[in-house]
Amino acid sequence: MADPVRSVERALIVSDLHIRASDRSNARRFLSFLDRRVAPDPDCTLVIAGDLFDFWYAMPGRVPPVLVEVLDAIQRLPRVIWIEGNHDLRLPRGLGATSIDLQRTAVDLRWADERVRVEHGDLIRRRGRLTRAFFYSPLAELGARLLGSDGTFWLGNTVAARKDPEGGGYEGQSDGWLARAKSYAARRRADGFDLTVLGHGHWLGEWPESGLVCLGDWLRFFSYLELGSDGRRSLRIYDPDASEDPPPSPR
Repeated sequence: MADPVRSVERALIVSDLHIRASDRSNARRFLSFLDRRVAPDPDCTLVIAGDLFDFWYAMPGRVPPVLVEVLDAIQRLPRVIWIEGNHDLRLPRGLGATSIDLQRTAVDLRWADERVRVEHGDLIRRRGRLTRAFFYSPLAELGARLLGSDGTFWLGNTVAARKDPEGGGYEGQSDGWLARAKSYAARRRADGFDLTVLGHGHWLGEWPESGLVCLGDWLRFFSYLELGSDGRRSLRIYDPDASEDPPPSPR
């Protein structure tokens, strides 16, 4: 099945916020971002490229209380696309009827005469595909049903927190992943995409030679990609005290 195509005039793309129950500072910062950067522009599309939460394996009709405030804020926005990551899975059954445009793997954007492919980024490697396959397997379903929604949420967040080394992402910034991402973006360019936008790797930057943009994360960078209504794109760092967000510092 082909990935869906969405036309956008202006879009803000984020990934890897990893909002967790034990630390609400990221949630508050993201809510501020929604209120100050997204909500004022009714033509703006918010794209969440996976891992909004530290871990949520969604169960039917059950939203953990610590996630409700963020989810309510997202659902009040007029245009939201949420692509599943490897830390937020089974979203349609958890959210039920929702205004959010939920996608399992990727979305293709048409913006300013360009084709932009947005993915979380775990599926560019075999290990990521195997992990996703496990979470959609009958065995994972059985375990989640035995643990229940609250038990699954607690266990997933506990395991995820242990994989978060101080000062880095979940596995740090892997040179191997970045090399694979560049190669993957080059292949997507050969398929006709002008730009490939990925999260997951916790890298932040642009690699024009392969048409790759990496979104960084909100563990260290508080970064996002703006696809502007003026046809310009830019990586930015959200600063709640600034009227305009700066670009990332040079690597």
